[in-house]
Amino acid sequence: MLRSVAVLTSLVLSFSIVACGDDDDAGSDGSEPAVASFEFSGTEMTGPSSVEGGAVQVEFTNSTDDDAGVTLIRVDGDHSAEEARKAGQAWGDGGKPLPEWITFEGGSGSVHPGESFTAVQELSAGNYLGIDIDSNNFTEFEVTGDGDGELPSTDGQIDAVEYRFDSSGLKAGNQQVTFTNKGKEPHFALAAPIKPGHTIEEVRKAVKSDSGPSAPIIESKTVSTGILDGGRSQVVDLELQKGDYALVCFVGDREGGPPHAFKGMISEAVVE
Repeated sequence: MLRSVAVLTSLVLSFSIVACGDDDDAGSDGSEPAVASFEFSGTEMTGPSSVEGGAVQVEFTNSTDDDAGVTLIRVDGDHSAEEARKAGQAWGDGGKPLPEWITFEGGSGSVHPGESFTAVQELSAGNYLGIDIDSNNFTEFEVTGDGDGELPSTDGQIDAVEYRFDSSGLKAGNQQVTFTNKGKEPHFALAAPIKPGHTIEEVRKAVKSDSGPSAPIIESKTVSTGILDGGRSQVVDLELQKGDYALVCFVGDREGGPPHAFKGMISEAVVE
């Protein structure tokens, strides 16, 4: 599912994507969120059979020799996991419309071998898949009830809308950042450090070219969020460095079409 998104990200950007986990997240009301732990071995994605809804701490461990991640999708109605996988692949690889019964609910970005990712997000009751978009390996699980708890409050914010990002409060170092999709289309944020002496305009031109940005423009260490449909948020643990970043989205509209980066969704963020 969404193989072309992963391929496009790696070929056009040549980025490595990392995030740092923290197991001590709690809701702003002091309550501990439910925990949903996923692990990918390269041949199998494992996860919980069920998790209580509400605020959920999503943990992903990459036990492979390649980058991997877990994307969470909710499957509404009487549709099988295989139907969802094929529909998502047709959307990501072929630019076909995404069925209304599939909703992106977050998860991780792409994670380096042997590393982990942590996010806190709200999940509503329903049937879900946790899927690695490179390999199409997945696990099924159920979210039961609406549960309790709230997302942690954070100083750092990244908001997505068609077709731009707005950001504030981003600081150098390890931190929790709230990523919110305020648009109607699915979005995720890939944050790439811009090397000193270069500009966001150079990044925009390079991303839209066939060659992609070269090493002198972009630092190698980047971070990313999960994919969220409109109206959803997640709090992700990210490590940022001081300086200017390019925020980029590489998924397309639900109706299909080109990645959002080619519609101008490349914005500048300043990390103090």
